[in-house]
Amino acid sequence: MKKIAATFFLLLFCFGKPFAQSKAVPVFVSGTEGYKSFRIPAIIKAPNGDLLAFCEGRVNGSGDFGNIKIVLKRSSDNGKTWTALQVVASNDSLQAGNPAPVVDYTDPRFAEGRIFLFYNTGNGHEGELRKGKGHRDGEENPFPFMKRRTSPILPWISAIHSGGKTERY
Repeated sequence: MKKIAATFFLLLFCFGKPFAQSKAVPVFVSGTEGYKSFRIPAIIKAPNGDLLAFCEGRVNGSGDFGNIKIVLKRSSDNGKTWTALQVVASNDSLQAGNPAPVVDYTDPRFAEGRIFLFYNTGNGHEGELRKGKGHRDGEENPFPFMKRRTSPILPWISAIHSGGKTERY
């Protein structure tokens, strides 16, 4: 029994490193890159294998309203390193938030898939919006905006309003 245990620990010591948890790599760090806070992260694996990490970049603080942009970083090595931060959605000095990226493989016109980014905008703090003061996108329409791209390396196509074609489940 001692030989089996010793052999097990020797094998674990010699060959266990590939199975060990790798070092954590922070993607968005509050107080850096011109943003006081990052919140509401979302990540997808693009059709080419790249990881796309989205987040709310909060310029002035951690509050739910104000100058909030949706930012993106990309990793081509499974999260070991990340590109520089880029803004993918902005509502000037107001809020663009709640990023919800989706990879769609169902449309035969895009055999390699395409990426959608749903998000909303607002002209007031969440608590005020719930009280009916202000609205989400400047048009008193509760449906989100959408951006899309057909490749992780191509630019995002201009934002369009989803036009109420979303449903709550």
